[in-house]
Amino acid sequence: MSDNGFPTPHDFFVSVPLYKSYKWDDTSFDKVLALTRFQGSIDTYCVECKDRSLFVADYPEFGPVRKDFRTRLQKPYICVIKAKCSRVNEHVACYVFRLNEKDGVTKIGQYPSGADTAKQDLKKYRKVLSEEHQKGYTKAVGLFAHSVGAGSIVYLRKIFEALVKEAHQEAIKDAAWLSTHGAGYSALRMGEKVAALDKFLPSDLVRHPRLYGFLSQGLHGLTEDKCLELFPMLMMAVDFILDQKLEKLEKKQKREALDKLLNNTQT
Repeated sequence: MSDNGFPTPHDFFVSVPLYKSYKWDDTSFDKVLALTRFQGSIDTYCVECKDRSLFVADYPEFGPVRKDFRTRLQKPYICVIKAKCSRVNEHVACYVFRLNEKDGVTKIGQYPSGADTAKQDLKKYRKVLSEEHQKGYTKAVGLFAHSVGAGSIVYLRKIFEALVKEAHQEAIKDAAWLSTHGAGYSALRMGEKVAALDKFLPSDLVRHPRLYGFLSQGLHGLTEDKCLELFPMLMMAVDFILDQKLEKLEKKQKREALDKLLNNTQT
């Protein structure tokens, strides 16, 4: 996201949900023009390749120019950005935007979908995330992609809380932790629980409570727009935990493989 809160072209392609509008002003209008004239690469999932790929977009020869463009935007203007997969040119990603001086920039269509990308990204977590939570993660991203803020947060929150509970189950096996935190842990707010589990959760999660701190406040008082704003932070918090769990699992598997090799080696 750009410094003034107006998305970059790449944010519009891969992060911004459908049907959420972003209004521009005189300082951000150049970013609107940059979106409509986009040339470059987009890192996203290729449905046909079934893997992430770089898609290359070429600015159309007769695309909009700055002069008189804002006048044209007094009426709705539809912008279509197509990009070709760098592996196979016939594989195409497509993004459709509605631009209007009154309403701003709104993404009204995209292919591949956010859910398609989420399914791909989830593949690496299959060893450390239950099937139930894999489905929940996919639903959360799909809802977010369609600007459903509260619903997307609810699914992701369940996963986050389950992962923190798993860290707690690991912590209670540690006698030192149990003597320090065990008695009052259940009464702690979410932020306090994460802080108490600092040795069992990613340091980035513990150091940046904004990633999850709003969970202690409850969701009933949050607007849809606020939920949409908070969703990427909560998803990052979940990913931090999953990445750590995956790293621990891979190290454990490597140690076991090494032990097996050493035990089978004759001296």
